[in-house]
Amino acid sequence: MLLETPTRNRMKEIGVCGAPVGLHVSLGPSAAANVGEAKWQFSTADRFFVGTAEGIALERKCLGDFYTGAQWSPVENGCADVQSNLTVTLYELAKGNITKDKILDSTLSMAMMMTAAEDLSPSDVQYVAQILRNAASVPAVEPEVLRSVVHTVDTVINTISASENRDIFSNLPRKIGTAVENIALNTQTDNKAVKVAGNNIALSVLPLSLIPRGGVLENWGSDVTMLLNDSDKEPEERLEQFESFEVAVFLPENVLEEKRRNKETDMVIVVSRNSQFLKNVTVISAVIDVVMGTEQVFDVDPPLKMIFKVLKVILFDTVFVYLISMKLVLM
Repeated sequence: MLLETPTRNRMKEIGVCGAPVGLHVSLGPSAAANVGEAKWQFSTADRFFVGTAEGIALERKCLGDFYTGAQWSPVENGCADVQSNLTVTLYELAKGNITKDKILDSTLSMAMMMTAAEDLSPSDVQYVAQILRNAASVPAVEPEVLRSVVHTVDTVINTISASENRDIFSNLPRKIGTAVENIALNTQTDNKAVKVAGNNIALSVLPLSLIPRGGVLENWGSDVTMLLNDSDKEPEERLEQFESFEVAVFLPENVLEEKRRNKETDMVIVVSRNSQFLKNVTVISAVIDVVMGTEQVFDVDPPLKMIFKVLKVILFDTVFVYLISMKLVLM
């Protein structure tokens, strides 16, 4: 970098901590006489990456300039002295650039770390969310990437659901969900349905050329069954072919026709467990997202039909009896 007329403000802009080893900053003749050649050494991850004892990530800001020198900003009290190898590795992966050539390796590495991890801290989940957002910027991905992503999100949902401090994670599920939707829309389907499922999430990418009408999740752990627009039956009637199901979603025909006219190619259906509900409480636990193009589908006329299996709870003194026979239809 060459500064012809260096000023204090300009030096603040380029005086950054964590620059690569041996970075030389050449100054103009007048400044060089007073300041000379500046060499800034690389700062390792533990110099600028910190977290609290509760596992919440903090970022340290780089302060100073070429006159005063660079220094890290102070951090909040309660920082953990040592970060886990998992947290540091996820942090480094989150800070890296994910390209088309690297996305499969990056998402596979993340999925393998999730498999091996005994526990995930809030920092870990925060960095997973950032990695997924970085991956969502890659315009074309292979279906194998989606499988790694679903495996990772499956583990994250388990972590959040089991946490006693879910409020720490409150803003992360939506960020993760949006990233997953975008990765799914970028998946190359070759005009075939792509289906991936975990214990807490099921995802289908359905080419609109197949003329889908909706999807049904029969059981957690199974794929979303695609229903085509090849029947005159009403959605509720079509569900009679299933012995049981967790959730179903049907789109109005006019919306599908409009999307095809607008050259949209795929529809994404994501069904996931709501990780924010308390454990052992019987509620509707499924969250449904339907995406075509860059927008979620929700405010349409006629409306979407989302059908949930719910448990009817009958209270006799202190004994609960569950009758699995009800269906709730939301439109």
